Amino acid sequence: MAKYIKFHELQQQLKTNPMTIGISTQMDMLQERYGEKYLSVSESLLKLLEDLGYNTFEQAKHYMVDYIKGMMKFLQKGSYSNGTYEEIQEAVYDNEEKMLNIYLPGLILAHAVTILVYTKCHLFFNEFLNKLKPGAAGVDVGFGEGFYLLEILENIKDSKCYGFDISTHSLKFAPRLFKQAGIDEKRYSLSIGDIRKKLPLDDNSMDFAVIAEVIEHITNPEDALSELARVLKKDGLLFLSTVKDSNHMDHITNFPSSEYVEEMIEKAGFKVMAKSIQRNQDDFPDSKDISVGLAYVCRKI
Repeated sequence: MAKYIKFHELQQQLKTNPMTIGISTQMDMLQERYGEKYLSVSESLLKLLEDLGYNTFEQAKHYMVDYIKGMMKFLQKGSYSNGTYEEIQEAVYDNEEKMLNIYLPGLILAHAVTILVYTKCHLFFNEFLNKLKPGAAGVDVGFGEGFYLLEILENIKDSKCYGFDISTHSLKFAPRLFKQAGIDEKRYSLSIGDIRKKLPLDDNSMDFAVIAEVIEHITNPEDALSELARVLKKDGLLFLSTVKDSNHMDHITNFPSSEYVEEMIEKAGFKVMAKSIQRNQDDFPDSKDISVGLAYVCRKI
């Protein structure tokens, strides 16, 4: 069987549709930029999606429709205007059809095929994951589809992971992903949890924390970072990713600059050890999409 068959099959399908041909271009660029590691991660994710019963090409079309809608809405209004957190929770996080058929599989797909998202994964792999020690215990707040938890559980021997998410549907989706990947359910604990409130974890109890694509979804990201600082041990590692000028159906807070985000991280008690700032227009200068992907690896001081 040819290596990376799912990757190449999807790429050929994407090229047949004007709406999705741009995703195929991004896959080419990622393959050239990150080589074998990217191909391996992307193939693994695409296979997991197919094994869970999803059609990756159909998911790609759904993803593009939602992405373009959000981008156009942002360009027209100049701000995120998706409603209050409570309104978004009812419309998105509590909506089974949207979460299980569009939102969560779309997140998996985005890790596999888009430059802004996979570039953050590259930082995660090279500056965060390889610094975690066997037996490490940590927390992922807003784990969503479960991508980062899966990578930790697969790569860090005897690690123990706690996951908290606002949506009951994430609690259904992520365990299916872990089971398909062969992860022992005794190694993780997933619960409903809200980073806007105190987490049910002791002070200075965690070796690492992940908060990926979350702080743009809440009105007080500073409080979320302070809560993560509370539960992390001294010198504990934090991986944080977010976006600016990139709307989605549930984005609330837009950040004025990457410097603003970094200052916010440092004020919460962290030192930034490594970072990635990826502007869509760096790769596509003629695009109207001004999205910026931000990712940081930090140490609690």
